[in-house]
Amino acid sequence: MVSYPFQRESGRAGWAWRLSTFALALLIVAGLGHRFELVDTPAFLVVLALVASVALAGLVVSWAALARLWHVDERGIGRAFASAVVALVTLVPFAVGAVWWMSHPGLSDISTDLANPPVLGHAAATRSGLMNPVAPIGSAAVAAQRQNYPEVTGRRYDHERGTVQEVVRSIARDNGWRPTRLPDPRMEGSGVTIEMEARTLVFGFTSDVAIRLRDRIGYTQVDMRSASRYGDHDFGDNARRITDFLERLDEEMEALPVMPAE
Repeated sequence: MVSYPFQRESGRAGWAWRLSTFALALLIVAGLGHRFELVDTPAFLVVLALVASVALAGLVVSWAALARLWHVDERGIGRAFASAVVALVTLVPFAVGAVWWMSHPGLSDISTDLANPPVLGHAAATRSGLMNPVAPIGSAAVAAQRQNYPEVTGRRYDHERGTVQEVVRSIARDNGWRPTRLPDPRMEGSGVTIEMEARTLVFGFTSDVAIRLRDRIGYTQVDMRSASRYGDHDFGDNARRITDFLERLDEEMEALPVMPAE
């Protein structure tokens, strides 16, 4: 081991700490900014790429610092180790995202009715720029959804549509979903579609949701659609959103008395 008259500070450990802490701070600030709609999604995705690059650099430099400190009598082994931990913590969301990416199909528009999906009228009229256009669900996407998400199916409830609609809107409010288009009572006819904006819990990525309720003889048919605004891979988010919502709706509807048969 090389020795010095006095222990000097490891330069590599110092750089590892700067890089790792900067990456973590940038992730937190940008994540909060996007979650509270202060940063738009395209800019946030660019920042995420920067965060991943800086965190990886911090991890590599921390390993290099630890390797040098094993042979050289310098101060900084604690800082180098802490830098590696901070870099790994920063990279956790990216690792989770990579796992979800590989374990879910590359879909971004999910519907319980693939032959006639609920209409996303507001989203179709307002999406622009780099946002995904609202388009018919293609045959390849239909096949992929049926294979990977067979549990994404519509519901039938032996209740009047108005009752089901009240429960649907109550659950949506509890979830923090924001209405973007509510049905006009003067134009309801035999069915209505409620459109909402839903966001992921941590980083606030947005999807547009449509819930369609149609009168049928003796029951109400409920179908749901959730489509990501950005990207061609939703990491399974839209399917989870639909299944979670409909499972909650099942529970709420089971607690209500069934409407009498006419």
